[in-house]
Amino acid sequence: MGARSITSGGEAILAAANETDLNTTETIMPDADSHEAYFRAVLTELYAGNFEPFNAAIAEDYICHTPGRSSIAGDYHGTEQAEVKRPKMRALTAGSFKVRKLGDICISGDWAMVPVVVSAEAGDTRLETPAFGIWRFRGDKIVEHWEMNFDQYGFDAFVAAAEAQGR
Repeated sequence: MGARSITSGGEAILAAANETDLNTTETIMPDADSHEAYFRAVLTELYAGNFEPFNAAIAEDYICHTPGRSSIAGDYHGTEQAEVKRPKMRALTAGSFKVRKLGDICISGDWAMVPVVVSAEAGDTRLETPAFGIWRFRGDKIVEHWEMNFDQYGFDAFVAAAEAQGR
């Protein structure tokens, strides 16, 4: 019996990463400093609650990967995150859902990682869990985001409890 490969659907990303010489000191973009500053500003505004710069920066083929088994879980394409996911989370939590930046926005080339705390309340149920936001850029656009909750089971249980309370 041969080995089995399990992938997350990012084969093209992995192929591109395998072709990258990680030992090079060349800049990925001609103006890497302004590229990094631009995305740092967009993500800083996003985590401060201002969605306007983020909405302007997402690519048409943007995908937000939300893990878990709750009704919130899934891949949101394009503007679905703004039109479907955010309103659903606001309704479930009576607007209390927050993602707060905990540390520095770490950017390297077309990738970023942001340590955050996710918190919300629904009736007498409270959620507070550390997480990471992983981001991928292409040119001047945000093309992908992975939400990485430290306690995914706790997040899913919170969503289920909020739904059971009729929110």
